[in-house]
Amino acid sequence: MKTSLIFLLAFSASIFAAEMPVDRVIAVVNDEIITAGELEGIFSQAVKMKPEASGEQAAKLKKDILNDLIASRLIVQEAKKLNYEVSKGELDGALDQIKSQNGGSENLARLLVQEGMTSEELAARIKDNLLSEKLITDSVRRGIKIDPKDYQELYEKNKSQFTENKVTFKRAKVPIGADEAKARADAAELTAKYKAGTEMEGEAATMVKEDLNPDMAAVIFAMKEGEVSAPVKLSDGFYVFKVIKIDSGKVLSLDDMVDFQGQKVELREKLKAMIFQDRFIKKRNEFVAKLRAGAVIDNRQEK
Repeated sequence: MKTSLIFLLAFSASIFAAEMPVDRVIAVVNDEIITAGELEGIFSQAVKMKPEASGEQAAKLKKDILNDLIASRLIVQEAKKLNYEVSKGELDGALDQIKSQNGGSENLARLLVQEGMTSEELAARIKDNLLSEKLITDSVRRGIKIDPKDYQELYEKNKSQFTENKVTFKRAKVPIGADEAKARADAAELTAKYKAGTEMEGEAATMVKEDLNPDMAAVIFAMKEGEVSAPVKLSDGFYVFKVIKIDSGKVLSLDDMVDFQGQKVELREKLKAMIFQDRFIKKRNEFVAKLRAGAVIDNRQEK
């Protein structure tokens, strides 16, 4: 399923989300408003991507989205104040990319109708997004420098984590089916049985971390030899794991290739990207804080 256009461009937009009322203003950023419809439209898309969010988590997610919308308004306003511009070629290139990501011009047109958005509104969103990116590049990204000693220090401090460990384990699965509570209880019974000494059926598997489902790997590689896990809920059921053996492999060098965001890269490049991301978030937050300090913001959700 393709990601909604509204969600993709939400944080750079000044246009309301489709199919939502726009009669209630929830925040004013200098002279620009943010509506309940805009927030709810983005929030509904975010919940689809994080269906586990509920209660306090959902409330925090909505608050974070509103703060991001306020930050987005401030960044675009600052870019316009500093006379940043977007050329026709840049705008057309970004639009072509969105067309490609959404199945071509005809499919994009259908999506726009579904979202209640005109092509002019889409262009305005793209333009704001490009203005924001230009300002953030100049004011945040270009100021981030990474020295080789930075990632070398990170490597030395965490060298024990950079190994090709292999784990031999067994697993038992209880499908969730129509009764999740029963499935959870059945998995708990299996955990108790295996912890009491009953041998887990099935063949053992030996795998490295990168070859496992990330959620599964997070559990298995945190266990000790002989340990039986509590029931773990994954997408297709409840699992109980038993670690049979841990084989410590070689410590990876900075030249070794590792998985990072779906690609194979040198370990040093992964470390550099991690350091850059941490510094980028910190500097962007500082930049937005300065913009907020000089702005007039009426956040009615906090009242």
